[in-house]
Amino acid sequence: MPRKLDRDQMYTRAVRFRVNVTPDQERSLIHWSDHAFLIWNQGVEASSAWYNDHIAPLLAQLQQAESAEAKQACRDAVRERFARAKADKEDTGPYSDFHFNFLLTGWRQSQPGWNEYPTDWQRETLRSLAGAIKSWHALRARGDPDAHRPRERGAEHFNELICYGSGWKVLDNQQLRLSAKIFGDTDMSFAITPSPYVRDFLRDAKKLVRCVVNRVPSDLRQPGRWYVSLIADFARPAGVPFDPEAAVYVALGASSLGIVSPLGEAEFPLWRPDKHWMPLIVTAQERMKHRVKGSRRWKKLSARRQGNYRKMARQQHLNHCEAVIRKLLPHGANFVITDLVVRSKQGKLADKHDQERSGMLGANWAAQNTGSLADLASQLSNKAEERGGVVVKFRPPDPRRKLSKIEMAQHLREHFLASK
Repeated sequence: MPRKLDRDQMYTRAVRFRVNVTPDQERSLIHWSDHAFLIWNQGVEASSAWYNDHIAPLLAQLQQAESAEAKQACRDAVRERFARAKADKEDTGPYSDFHFNFLLTGWRQSQPGWNEYPTDWQRETLRSLAGAIKSWHALRARGDPDAHRPRERGAEHFNELICYGSGWKVLDNQQLRLSAKIFGDTDMSFAITPSPYVRDFLRDAKKLVRCVVNRVPSDLRQPGRWYVSLIADFARPAGVPFDPEAAVYVALGASSLGIVSPLGEAEFPLWRPDKHWMPLIVTAQERMKHRVKGSRRWKKLSARRQGNYRKMARQQHLNHCEAVIRKLLPHGANFVITDLVVRSKQGKLADKHDQERSGMLGANWAAQNTGSLADLASQLSNKAEERGGVVVKFRPPDPRRKLSKIEMAQHLREHFLASK
């Protein structure tokens, strides 16, 4: 029997694949969804008590405040209260996992029919709600005015089924089977996609942790597809010692990446859909100006412009991160990348008057609207972890002149080594 690994010796990954469901299976899954949204709404209603007791009075004071100093004091009080809630321990925080588990015990006894559903599945729905509440607390503690508390859900949307503990099993890496009293005699077995990636994922996994069944789109009034996600723990490989001299330095940009590594220097161009489609869109717009609005030719040009916008948006979602990361990984296991500020509520975009959002390394239109740089950095971090490496983010001082991407990578390396 293999030795049980500690959490620090593991890392978690997920795989997602489409499944074909029969009409009976679909009705059984929707039957669970009808129950899950009741659990979610019950948790939202219970968590509203904390909001009404601690936050609503402060917001009422903010609306009544007249002077700028009084309004700022109320805002600071709101942020401080959210920060205090975020700092509470996991098992005693306001409406944490522990608190929801305590409430669920009473609900299963008082609500008719609730004890027929698997407790672990109900607990995972409330755990998802607790995570949304913690995220809300963290955003408001940082002063984000657009963050809102979790809202109630409706029966017209499918609430994902999160299986943990009992009630699900993977058979011979070929079939997923759900089992619960609520499904009755319906066979809830789903064939697992026999792709090489999924097969290797299941073969190398040390432990399957969770199974998630969801629908895209979630709106049950529209035709949709069903997907299954499997979350598993993997053994962490032996770590590669981090040597700043041998690390790979990557200067991030919206159009290209600059690389400085022990293998040499290189610049990788990134696919920018807007550079291809925007000239076509602008050309169509200019031609529309010379046509009578509403005419047959004007409508054709308008449809062409809208079609190009849709193609550009679809290709921006693809972003080709996997192809870029495959080019980066042969350079080494440890990476140092530019720490770009690509999201800021206070100033939205670049602000030359704010040191945190100014200069060539600050937030800019291209970085926020095209590159998916945060997604690239996240995926690179995951791949480096699988190889025993790490990804370090570092923001060097702004250069005094405009540099090429390779020069930016050299600038990043020089200041990172100087900081050590």
